[in-house]
Amino acid sequence: MPTFIVRALKNEPLEIYGDGTQGTDHIYVEDAVEATIRLFESGLIPEKAVEIGSGIEITVNEIAEKIIELTGSASKIIHIPMRRGETPHTRMRADISYLRDVVGFEPKYSFEEGLKKTTEYYKTLIFKS
Repeated sequence: MPTFIVRALKNEPLEIYGDGTQGTDHIYVEDAVEATIRLFESGLIPEKAVEIGSGIEITVNEIAEKIIELTGSASKIIHIPMRRGETPHTRMRADISYLRDVVGFEPKYSFEEGLKKTTEYYKTLIFKS
């Protein structure tokens, strides 16, 4: 995501590996930290790995399009060949049922809200006075 944001802020092309339909799950950093703290403070010791995410899948194409929209960029999306060893049509979505049902965690930030905050952060880094 940082690479897309920086390139969009500079109006450079956003390169997507494959056709961009790969599904991914993203969570804003403040939500990820909150989930981790709640899990720790619960004192529970899960018997298996606990997935931290939003529980919502979004495609790489949708991410790139949203970044271009939020930054007002003139960037174009370019699809390039998949990297060696990558699966073209991966699907990743966190199962947050344990966090929701046992720890009482629900992400506060939507994908777009988190992306707006992240984009604003990168704008301050790139366009410092």
